[in-house]
Parts: sequence; structure tokens; C-alpha cells
Amino acid sequence: MKIKVLIVNVCVVVSGGFSACTQGVMEEVSMLADRNVNFNFDIVQTRTITDASNATAFVANDEVGIFGVANGSEAQLVADNLRYQYSGSEWNGEALTKPQNETMFYAYYPYDKSINDISFSFSVNENQEQGYNSSDLLFAAGSLDVANPQTVNFSFQHVLSLVEVTVSGLATDEKVTGVQMRALKTATVDLPAGTVTADVSERPVMITMQAIGGNKYRTVVPAQTLKANVTRFVVTTTHTVYQYVGQTDATLAVNGIQCFNVVLQNTLPVPETIYADLADLTQENIRVVGDIGDYYPSGNDDAKVPWANEWFDYIAGSSTDNRKVTIESGVLSVVTGDNNTTWYKDCVGMTVNGAPNDVYKLTFKAKNTTAEEGKGRLKVYVYSRNIGSNRIFQIKKDDEVDYSSSVDCNLSEVDQEYNLVVDFTKVYGGVGNADFVDDTSVLLSKSRERYSVIFCCYGTANARIDISEVKLEKRE
Repeated sequence: MKIKVLIVNVCVVVSGGFSACTQGVMEEVSMLADRNVNFNFDIVQTRTITDASNATAFVANDEVGIFGVANGSEAQLVADNLRYQYSGSEWNGEALTKPQNETMFYAYYPYDKSINDISFSFSVNENQEQGYNSSDLLFAAGSLDVANPQTVNFSFQHVLSLVEVTVSGLATDEKVTGVQMRALKTATVDLPAGTVTADVSERPVMITMQAIGGNKYRTVVPAQTLKANVTRFVVTTTHTVYQYVGQTDATLAVNGIQCFNVVLQNTLPVPETIYADLADLTQENIRVVGDIGDYYPSGNDDAKVPWANEWFDYIAGSSTDNRKVTIESGVLSVVTGDNNTTWYKDCVGMTVNGAPNDVYKLTFKAKNTTAEEGKGRLKVYVYSRNIGSNRIFQIKKDDEVDYSSSVDCNLSEVDQEYNLVVDFTKVYGGVGNADFVDDTSVLLSKSRERYSVIFCCYGTANARIDISEVKLEKRE
């Protein structure tokens, strides 16, 4: 019996090439040379690495996976994640007996031997500093060629979104050392449907971008919408760390390039909601700290500064066994300890990066769910330590005239909204100094001030205090 062998001709037409690419050249290569079969590879935008001209192409040692599905039924796989590797001049892989039934073939890059279905989960690398090409997901579909019934031509297409950041506004002696992007990293890939859908059930992560020269940085991520008013990029320089906050939503398209210009300034806009909506947070996203004094942002101790806006939970000794803070459906819950009269023992807080010199309103909802009405209390204050100087900013309730160093909120069993005012231009000269002073001359200097907004829960032992809908925004 003569056995017909199907040889897969990977005809690389990387469609759209992130929507900015030009036609490449036709190239004759040989696949499985020992069979003396020649195949045409239509190389368009020639690599999985995208260069300054946005051209794309496969390079030596790149690998693709191939599935074959007979009669449109997923149950009839005639090719199950076959691996093909490019040597730099030819493709080498497994031979496949030509199927007798009508068959659709699906190919994807980069190859993953663990994939065993035509629908699978794909995650980009969180660290793409050494090259985002290994995360650059491509796929294609094809059937047996009518003119050459032993050939399948694949036209590969980008199915992720390429993000490019250009950093400017550097000081003369300042250099960028790294850029990170906050985005969803995981998506569900459906090869027959030709779709890649970002997993919105997961929380965004910080992805380290690849430097491509000229203060430009790139990364690939699943198509998604980047929310406004939350941290979008973190830029680290030889001077300090900057936070870029998106002022409007940004939509990242499949097979598209989205460019952002990040201009470094002494003052960067504070997000409307700090770091992320509380609804986006999980227990793992809230940092545990054992010394609340050490966690105050410090301009001269980088190791103690959380560069992205984030929440923290103060626990003596940093033991998660003693953790008293939980989060569910956007509500932070704090269980107070036995020593309920010590106001600083049960605290949660959020860090703020680069708030400009201005007056802000701090709004939130809170309630005491387990104790007698009026017994649960919150003390709220804003603290900063910069260049060795401890500073507390003046704060008051919106309907009060006089500022103080903190605000006490008596809680009931029903959610109440609290409206506070924080003035980032008036601070204590130091802890213990009762007089507020105008500190704009040193506030937000080269160190780019960082702040902690701290909620201290006390007043009743073993009570549960709920905090939600926290916002810090410039006062009109």
C-alpha cells in the first residue's frame, strides 16, 4: 500500500504585523529535506521579534505547534500539538499521514508541549525585559491546498496587543533604568474561533517592559481595556521612581500597537481611586507589614517604599497567622484586637505616590458591624517621611473649619460616608509639633514625595470594622 504523507508547509504571512508592517520577500526554503519536498514560505514582516520598523519574522529555534481537526469535530484530532522547529533556513517536524476526511489545521506560536487542546490558557511573561518575542502569541488556520493537496498554507497573525512607551522629560543627568506596565497577563485562546480573550477574573500584574533604545519600551499583552485613574506605568530612573496614571480608559486592540508618551514631571496626578478599585483587590494584594513606622514612605530609604500605590496591613512581627484584615467584594474588614484602646494597633493603609501640592478630598464609607453603636472608631491621618523628616499633613472633616493632625470617626452599624479634606501644603514641622507650617518649599522635591493614608481601627475589642469606596481626589 502506498501511504501518502502530509507535509505541513508553514507559509508565514504575519497578517497586519501590529498594523504597521510592510510586505517582505518571497523565500525558497526546504522542509524535511530528506524527502526532497520544496515549499514556498511567504515571509511577511519577518520575525517574532518586532524591530523599530515593526517588521516581524521567525528566527532560528522558533517553534510552532499544530493541531488538525477532522470534520469540524474536536473529538477527531488528527494532529495533536505537533512540534515544528525553524533552523534559520528550514522547518523540521513530525510527518503526518494525510487524513481521509476534510480537516482544518491550526497552528500557534510559541510552542508549548503542555497544551493538549485547541482551546487553552496563555499567559505572557511578567518579565519581558530580555525580549517580549517569547510572549508574542501568533496563530493561523488552514486546510489542504486545492492546487497542491499535500500542502497546508498557514498565514500567521498577531493576536496580542503591542504596547510602546516613550519616556521624556528627564533631567540632564537622569537616565531611565526600567519601565513596568500594569495589565492583565492571561487570556483564553480558542483556535477554531480565532479568538484570544483576556481573563478579567484575574487581577492585573506589573509587567517589566523591554528597552528598544531611545527611551522606548515595549511589551505584549492580551487585548484589554486599561482603566482610567489607576496606576498604568511605573518608570524607574537613576533619580527616583515615577508613577504614570491614565486619565482616560485606553483600549488595547488585537494585532494593534498602542503608543503612550510618559512625560516625567515633579508632580504626577494622583489616581482618583488609589492603586485600584478595592473591588479589584484580593487578600494576596494587601501587603503585610510588621513595623508600621518602617512602612511609612521614605524618600531616602528605597527598600521601604512600595512604588506602586497599594494597600498594606499592619501586623506586629509580619506574621500572617495574626492577620486581622480581609477583603471581599470590595470591602476591607478589620477585626480589632483585645487591646482596643490603643489606636495604632489595628491599622490598614494605602500609599500614594507623587500627589501634587494641593488640597484633596478623601472620601470613604465605614461601619462597625459587631459592636455597640458608637463604640467602634476610626482615626485617619496622612503621614510622610522624607529626607529624614517625619511629617503629618493637616486634615479635617469637610464640614469643619479647623484642621488637625488626624480625624476621629465614630462608627455605627450602618454604612456612613465620610468626607475629609487633606492639605498637602501644610504639615507639622515634625512629629509632636502642634503648629502647621507651609512646607511647599521642600514638599515634592527631587525625591517625589510618597505618602501613607492610614486608617486606625479601635474603640471596641474584637469588633469588625468595614471600610469601602475609598477615594482620594483633588478638591475643586
